[in-house]
Amino acid sequence: MPSFAASPTLYPPPLIDAAAAPIENPLLVTRVEGDIFTNSHPLWKPPRGRTVFGGILIGQAIQAAHQTVAPDFFVHHMHCSFHAPPDAEKPIYIRLSRTADGRSSASRDVKITQDETIFFSAQCTFSRSGRVNPAVHQSSPLSPLGAIPPDPELSLSDKMAFSQEMARSAFLTFKGPSTSRPDVDPFLWHDVASIEDPISTPSTNTIYSWTRSYGNMTDSRISHLAVLGCLTDSWALTSLSLMNPTAVGEDGRNITSIATLNHTIWFHDPCLRLDDWLLLKRGSTWAAEGRCLVEQQIWDKHGKLVATCVQEGVLRLKQPESERGGSTSSKI
Repeated sequence: MPSFAASPTLYPPPLIDAAAAPIENPLLVTRVEGDIFTNSHPLWKPPRGRTVFGGILIGQAIQAAHQTVAPDFFVHHMHCSFHAPPDAEKPIYIRLSRTADGRSSASRDVKITQDETIFFSAQCTFSRSGRVNPAVHQSSPLSPLGAIPPDPELSLSDKMAFSQEMARSAFLTFKGPSTSRPDVDPFLWHDVASIEDPISTPSTNTIYSWTRSYGNMTDSRISHLAVLGCLTDSWALTSLSLMNPTAVGEDGRNITSIATLNHTIWFHDPCLRLDDWLLLKRGSTWAAEGRCLVEQQIWDKHGKLVATCVQEGVLRLKQPESERGGSTSSKI
């Protein structure tokens, strides 16, 4: 097995697929040997972030795990844990364990390591596409906002000032999507606020957003599922601001540290497309001890529920002037 090179990738990065959306190429993985893979492109770190964006790791784990199952198997459940921050300047190893293989389902354990340290682990469950028990009736909540996505041209002009080529170049050179949404971002966003009273009922507050990949994607089902995994970690923890907007501050200015601890995704539709509009509903029902749960539901533009996600994050806030020198407990 090759040793870690003094570069962000173990091997020279492949040529950029110009037909792919900007988000697809950074999620690609390369087989090292057996069930061990590595990142094909350098790991992406937000411009003002201190660690690699967790959504990239989720997407790469999905890509690698799918290469160890039959081609008609697709992930339907994934539980991820983030243990330690990786170094964006070094390559990673994605190690797969084949925990179960059946005629209609399979499961894989994923461990992502760097310098022999496990900093990300996941359990992925797969099912064979098209095997539906007629005795089980489909039941899922319809989109609460109906099936009317935003005007694509309005979203393009309002939310993205860069051309697709500029976005692709910026993202893949890891100057990347900035934390300011009008700047380069691999996803287009069109927020539809549905916020109740943030003071009296924070646990019922929600954020609705229309989103999709920036640019058209390839037709690979696996690529769309990997991008969905990445999407579920994008801006999700912004829902924390609904729990105590006064403490968080305008534009999150009082946040000193924010990160994902655990992340669970249920994939309800292996045929979904991330280059078409999706509606995200995000909210937080619990926050204490510096941690918070964020729940997400994702519908396609026709109102069909395509994914459900629950995320546990850690949040640290600036200590108020009146309390400095005393307790350092979290106020979220």
